[in-house]
Amino acid sequence: QTVMAGHAYDLSRPGVRVASIDTLIERGIQLEHNAVCVIDECHMEKLAPVMETQPATVTWHGLTGTPVFKRGTWTSMECGPQPSALVAMGALSEHESVVPEEDTAALEAGAIIGNPVEWWHRHAAGLRTLAFCRNKREARAHAAHFPGRAAVLTCDDPDHVRTATLARLEARELDVVCNVGLYQEGTDIPWLECLHDLAPTNSVAAHIQRSARLWRVGGSAKMHLDQAGNFWRHGPPQVDRTWSLTGPNGVPVRVAGLFPCTACRYLRGGPGPCARCGTTPEGRDVAQLTAPGMDVVLAASEQIAFEEKRRVTLRERMQLKRFQAQEWAANEKRAEPLSETDVYRAAAKRMAEWRQVS
Repeated sequence: QTVMAGHAYDLSRPGVRVASIDTLIERGIQLEHNAVCVIDECHMEKLAPVMETQPATVTWHGLTGTPVFKRGTWTSMECGPQPSALVAMGALSEHESVVPEEDTAALEAGAIIGNPVEWWHRHAAGLRTLAFCRNKREARAHAAHFPGRAAVLTCDDPDHVRTATLARLEARELDVVCNVGLYQEGTDIPWLECLHDLAPTNSVAAHIQRSARLWRVGGSAKMHLDQAGNFWRHGPPQVDRTWSLTGPNGVPVRVAGLFPCTACRYLRGGPGPCARCGTTPEGRDVAQLTAPGMDVVLAASEQIAFEEKRRVTLRERMQLKRFQAQEWAANEKRAEPLSETDVYRAAAKRMAEWRQVS
């Protein structure tokens, strides 16, 4: 039975239940003993406490494209085809990627790299774009740069408003829709032409899930603009990865060199001329995008030292968020407010000092 709003279901009858995590939470559904429940997007953190409140005899089957779980949630895992195989089969579409040069300070501070409006006009003008923003304030500020051609969608908007807004984007009545936490998972938008990531995240699952909005087959040329630094944190989202319930998870399998062009920042497939603008690298080249488990490819004429990015613990992430909130609160009281980047840099400086004494 499908357990969801608008569907008639009878939990007293034996059988397989197909339900969303939100349905189980919001409706407070208690499954019967020995039930079988199939959950989509089973990587979501809010599933674990739901499973703990259900009878121990319930059998769970989960489906997800990003199997990053709380340890002990699942007992076994079977992996399907990797993205490269699905692309070859025609089940997923390929897309171009444009990434800024690595900015260590911005990555540490969780800041946006470069000017988002300038980058959109340079690389994606005219493409129907879904932007991921960190919060409502930043979403509204970004949309304001496209008067009459952009909209903001958040959890405050009812379903009919969300549907109508996406319809306007599909019809090219809008250029950009800025969303805050709405379309990261489970939404098919095959006509989408550009994804603009403006929401830094330490979650490899979130990074991949966002990008997957572009993987649906259909539409025309597709472009991924990443100014959140997530390519540098986690590697390209569509590379093959190793998944595990017990060991390192989401680690990219070794892939060919992936070099951002020094001129147009297009993610080309090797150190030769860029397929997009034709630029041939001279002198210092940009190192290969990397993540834990991927080889670091250094420049041909000038070596660039790269340290493996240390995984930030949950405690540190929470502390950094506190510092950022404090800096934003202080910034609102300043006669001359700091720029967004400077606010995040100030929080990063406090974080560095905190690490030295803790």
